[in-house]
Amino acid sequence: MASTYDDLLTANCGKMWAWSYTTTGANESVTITFTWTGGGTTFVDWGDGTVSEITSAVQATHVYAVAGTYSPRLVSRGVWNRLTTIDGCSSNGGFTGEFKNAPSGLSLLRLYQTNTALTGPASDLPRSLTFLHLWQTSSALTGLLSDLPSGMTLVHLAGTNSSLTGALSDLPSGITTLDLSSTTSEITGGTSAISAIGLATLHLNSTSDTQADLDDVLLRLYTDRASFTYASPELEIAGTNPAPSGVYQDASPPTTGKEYAYKLVVDPDAEGFNKWTITMN
Repeated sequence: MASTYDDLLTANCGKMWAWSYTTTGANESVTITFTWTGGGTTFVDWGDGTVSEITSAVQATHVYAVAGTYSPRLVSRGVWNRLTTIDGCSSNGGFTGEFKNAPSGLSLLRLYQTNTALTGPASDLPRSLTFLHLWQTSSALTGLLSDLPSGMTLVHLAGTNSSLTGALSDLPSGITTLDLSSTTSEITGGTSAISAIGLATLHLNSTSDTQADLDDVLLRLYTDRASFTYASPELEIAGTNPAPSGVYQDASPPTTGKEYAYKLVVDPDAEGFNKWTITMN
């Protein structure tokens, strides 16, 4: 199997992500799902002398009899750049590497609460990527919201080392979830209307946003309030973030962050837009 893996490294210029798993005790199980185009089967070398044949989109499971750190690897030539899904969460396993070396056709990457540490700018993400969930990992996605792939629907980077900047008007039009809580990201509302009208969850809890940034986000949401299609969208801007300006009260017209929030939550003028749930200091 070693020669097959060497062939795979050569075919990909050595630029595959490293995959490791550290057990916490004997007889510990690890699971992960790979989906690739073309169907059929491939092989995983689990790093303890066991090689398993796996099928696309079927969960691969292995039990490590002895506690330790292992380096699993795909061993079949050519599979890496045919992967469309890498899905494994809440485990001691994880990948390290750069986003630019992701499988070129990857559409879903979900490795939350793992030892994953993937790094690089948003411009390096595969343009096919639609779903990115790296919550509570050591990963660091940096750069601009405007550099996210145009088909993104979910970006969940809470509790990572990520730092994204930009305006809500920079979001891909189909995005429904943006969670940048507990990152050093700084997001504003922007001067253009939001094209992501299906936005359902926006979490900016404990980010690097200033009060002016948060006021601008609330102004953008208030300005575009009639456009949002999700029945009960949610905004969270609490934690270590400063409070939006003003007093939470009705005002016509609203001019402070908390007055925009009041309008979005209560709809005191009975305009009939989809009302927001907003958590803030």
